[in-house]
Amino acid sequence: MTSKLLYHGSGYNQKELMPGFKRTGKIVRWDETESNEWLYATTDKQEAIGQAFASMMEKTHGTTRYKAHGNVIELTVPENQIPPRGEIEKLTLFLYTIVSLPHDCWVKNDNAHNKLLTEWKTQSTITAGVISQEQIDLVTWLAPKKLMFAFDDDEKGRPSYLAW
Repeated sequence: MTSKLLYHGSGYNQKELMPGFKRTGKIVRWDETESNEWLYATTDKQEAIGQAFASMMEKTHGTTRYKAHGNVIELTVPENQIPPRGEIEKLTLFLYTIVSLPHDCWVKNDNAHNKLLTEWKTQSTITAGVISQEQIDLVTWLAPKKLMFAFDDDEKGRPSYLAW
């Protein structure tokens, strides 16, 4: 691995980082190439925060899709279940800075769906490699962003967008 520092975003305050499967015992697949059998990190701090935001929106508000381009974030939600902005802004997110150590076996994540060029993954539990953790001010992070909500049960098969 060429990068020395990686960033992992999470909604959880943890002493050690590990794939979600190790905590829950349940496999969750997001697409053909990604699942919670891996811990994901990136060389881009903002991308790591975005991934934490996507994960917590899925867990707390049932979003089924997350797509970001620039300051526009698209979230797919069940019809009429758009959470109020104030509720979203109360989510807790953490950014972890990780030193990539050889024994943690980080590998490049090549996912054709998200096309992220900065993403790495491991099946290891990361303890010694976590060098810092900071809580993200979500109100500040969201301030320049435009959230677009798509309803995933549109009868025409096309998403209907509502922005705030």
